[in-house]
Amino acid sequence: MEKDQSDPHWAKINTYAEALRQVSNQNNLIFDDLHTAIDDAMEHPDPTQLFWDRVRPHNAGQVIITLAQLLRLDHHSLSGSSMRFELF
Repeated sequence: MEKDQSDPHWAKINTYAEALRQVSNQNNLIFDDLHTAIDDAMEHPDPTQLFWDRVRPHNAGQVIITLAQLLRLDHHSLSGSSMRFELF
C-alpha cells in the first residue's frame, strides 16, 4: 500500500472499489470501503507501519480494517437500514 494516487495500480483499485460499491447498492448489501479507511489512515505513517510487506496488515492495519467494518455496521444499525450483511 502506497499513498501515491498517480500510480496506475491506485487508479485500478479506485475503479474496482467503485464497481463493488455499485453492486453492493444494487443488491442492498453493506459495502465496507476499506480502501478509503486505509487511505485516510496513511496520511501520516509509513506504509510499512500498517502493512509489513505493503499488502498484509500488522496489528495497527488490522485495527483500521476492523474499526471501518464496525463503524459501517453501527451506521446501518442506527439508521434503521434493512441492508443484509453477507460474508463471501
